[in-house]
Amino acid sequence: MLSIRKKLTLTLLLGIMAIVVLGGFHLYYFFQKSSLNRFDSYLSTKVRTIAALLEQDQTDFNYELDKFLPEIEKKTDSEYFQIWLENGDALRKSRSLKKFNLPRRTGSLESPEFWDLTLPDGRQGRAVGIHFMYSSDDENLSAMFAKQPVEIVFASSKIRLKHDMQSFGIRLSIEMFLILLVIVILVPYFVKKGVSPISKLADSVSDIDSKSLDKRFSPIGLPKELRPIAQKLNELLMRLEEAFKREKRLTADVAHELKTPLSELITLAEVNLNWPDSNVDNKKILADVLDIAKQMQNLISTILTQVRMESRTQRINLEQVNLSQVLSDLVKIHKRATEAKSLKLEASFSDGVMIETDKAMFSSILNNLLANAVQYCAENGSIKCDINVDGDKKTLRIINTNADLVRQDLAHIFEPMWRKSQSRTSVNNSGLGLTLVKSFCELLGINLKAEILDNNDFCVTLSIES
Repeated sequence: MLSIRKKLTLTLLLGIMAIVVLGGFHLYYFFQKSSLNRFDSYLSTKVRTIAALLEQDQTDFNYELDKFLPEIEKKTDSEYFQIWLENGDALRKSRSLKKFNLPRRTGSLESPEFWDLTLPDGRQGRAVGIHFMYSSDDENLSAMFAKQPVEIVFASSKIRLKHDMQSFGIRLSIEMFLILLVIVILVPYFVKKGVSPISKLADSVSDIDSKSLDKRFSPIGLPKELRPIAQKLNELLMRLEEAFKREKRLTADVAHELKTPLSELITLAEVNLNWPDSNVDNKKILADVLDIAKQMQNLISTILTQVRMESRTQRINLEQVNLSQVLSDLVKIHKRATEAKSLKLEASFSDGVMIETDKAMFSSILNNLLANAVQYCAENGSIKCDINVDGDKKTLRIINTNADLVRQDLAHIFEPMWRKSQSRTSVNNSGLGLTLVKSFCELLGINLKAEILDNNDFCVTLSIES
């Protein structure tokens, strides 16, 4: 595919060349028509002069003709005329015609008739013909010619006209060639100069790598058309920079999360290797090893699920799901954990609220939200769950007594591995629960909102529309 620069250059060259060529043809046609009109005007003047001389004294006609129109009887490049009565009787003709006669085609004095013809000497010529009623001071001549109109035909060679057209055509062709040559030189130059800001911007973009994502493009000095592109590139770089920062944080956090259980495993193994005969409860050690392995397995499984969500390879199986039943079952599962922490768990919703969604994903959303509410609810606090139905829109809220979150923390709670403090770390918590909740909601088209209410309670709202 052609580059923008080459395509623009080719388009401009073809367009301008077409305009120049069409303009040249139009100019040539205009000059040809103008030259022919001038030549016809010349013929008309000559034939009218002959008519005027004819109306004078007939005895002086040849003398007057030689005096006013000497080119008629030239030996070379002579011109011709012939005069008839309407009945065909020839009155006069130029001596250069000899035995030849001119064609009889005439128009009025106001509108003479013009046509092309071959002259008696073989040259290409053009003729004009008129007819008129004879008028003279000589009463005898007027009486003789008054019976019928007089016809006059005058003819002249077109060699001069043809020569002028050829000369003009040659000059025009040379000038058009020079113009086209200048266009071929200038258009690529100006196109290159015009698209140079694009090339400079492209070079600047090509210099950016993962270590220079903090670079931004200044719109100052850029053409108006490139400023939106620079702005979008800056926005893209900002998103990429944030994504890379999240990846780095996630890598560091995952390494930290894996480091602790691995250290515990190493410690247990070293204790058993260094003191094999000690009275150590092997059953308890194996139970600790199992808990640590499950913690690592849960972390890895959660990370893999998040990767599938971000790469859009997670499959969705839509079906009719009883929202009330799913929430009720999960409330029962988390009931024991709330009692162990002296928390009050309340659920308020009607039975049979149906939605179309992926049951496994939606159950994971609610399970993570309830687990998060139980884990981070303030001591002796309460957890409330309710469902509101408004037409096709279902709204589910999970509210827990806030321990230490502030409104500034809301921008970070869905980030991977984010915790208000390290004291929030637990064996069963991977730090990715709310991140998965956000990813699942985006994939299922569920509107997710986290907020701190006026009474300082923490609330997560799920809005589901059919």
